[in-house]
Amino acid sequence: MNLSTIFLIISLMIFSFGLKEPLSQPQLIETCSNKTLICEVKSGKNQNIKFNMFENDKELTNFQHVYSNGIWRVTLRERKLLGKFSCKVDNGVSKQQTEKQINCSESAFHRRDMFVILCIGGGAVFIIALALLIYCIRKKRRERREVEAQERALLHARIVDDELKNRKLPQPPINAVPDQPHHHQMPPPPPSELQQQARPPLPRPRPH
Repeated sequence: MNLSTIFLIISLMIFSFGLKEPLSQPQLIETCSNKTLICEVKSGKNQNIKFNMFENDKELTNFQHVYSNGIWRVTLRERKLLGKFSCKVDNGVSKQQTEKQINCSESAFHRRDMFVILCIGGGAVFIIALALLIYCIRKKRRERREVEAQERALLHARIVDDELKNRKLPQPPINAVPDQPHHHQMPPPPPSELQQQARPPLPRPRPH
């Protein structure tokens, strides 16, 4: 191998290492609500980064890494996140590792679910109680208006009855004779006229 070949190999190695940059420490982010664990590290898109994920010192293989907005990221889904988790990254220039104790136990899920259920149930009970209170208030008002209307009707009837009792109609006398039409009668003739009418006419004297 001549000197030019050796120089070319060294130049390629320096150039290839120069394209890569040291990695920052990765971050582990857990989300207990949907059972996901994310390991992310900031790096350039042209970096060939190798991820190694471990759960309680047991290596995990069912994941893929993606790049977005200057961050390489791998995601573990639908796992029971309970114990020690670690993430190792390597780009051929530098290696970094982070570990984290995660406790997304079932009791935590149950407590969260119970809290959500209690909040929903409390809200429903409050709404039902408020609706019943409004219904009772309206019912009381309606019954009070009905009672007031009945009391006003009874009072009005009592007033009318008292007025009828106080207003006495005039009563006719006991021996009163109803008025009869008056007829104008001629006075009876004197007795002399009656006697003259009763006697027969006298004979007229004969002329001599």
